[in-house]
Amino acid sequence: LGLMEEINFHEFMIKKDRKHLRRRIISMVLATDMAMHFRITSEFSQKTLQLELSKNIDMSSDTLTLVLEMAIKVADLGHTTLLLPQHITWVMGLQEEFFLQGDAERVRKLPISPLCNRKKSRNGPASGENQIGFFEVICDPMYSSWVEAFPACCELLNQLRINIRHWQADAVKGENIETVVIEKSALSSEEQAANAGKLSVFFDQQIRRQTR
Repeated sequence: LGLMEEINFHEFMIKKDRKHLRRRIISMVLATDMAMHFRITSEFSQKTLQLELSKNIDMSSDTLTLVLEMAIKVADLGHTTLLLPQHITWVMGLQEEFFLQGDAERVRKLPISPLCNRKKSRNGPASGENQIGFFEVICDPMYSSWVEAFPACCELLNQLRINIRHWQADAVKGENIETVVIEKSALSSEEQAANAGKLSVFFDQQIRRQTR
């Protein structure tokens, strides 16, 4: 983006700040690699972030980087916290992407990767058997840690657990998805927007303090 003159947002930044920004963006992008998942979530859980926030203590640069890495991971898997109909739409799209990969592997006479065989019953991501492990091992612990540090995001965890119950029920009945039950959010849209605004302000304040 910095090479495109019309959107060169760091044109007027000093060299030191540009280098710092570049390092932070790279670390955030790399944080979405699932090979980094357990290290990042473990480090985040060990931080006393809630204590820092409650006392309004300035974060150190390393802590802020860790929080931003966690934030982009939370956003990266955000479809798991959408209302159930939207979440299922995402999962069905993901499943088709997996199946297209499997189709390409079949044509090339390569071994078909896990979850990519459309000819195998309930093999893809859109089956409860496959979703439950992903939710319980990857998503729920991550969002639980995030909400512990940022309670205003509690609705993400609430909806994620509603979605888990859907996949648990799907695994029990062992059938393809046919119906979707829409469960109302515990917070109104205005309350959710207000919480999102508070979190945005907090991050803006922290980043400004780091670049003074």
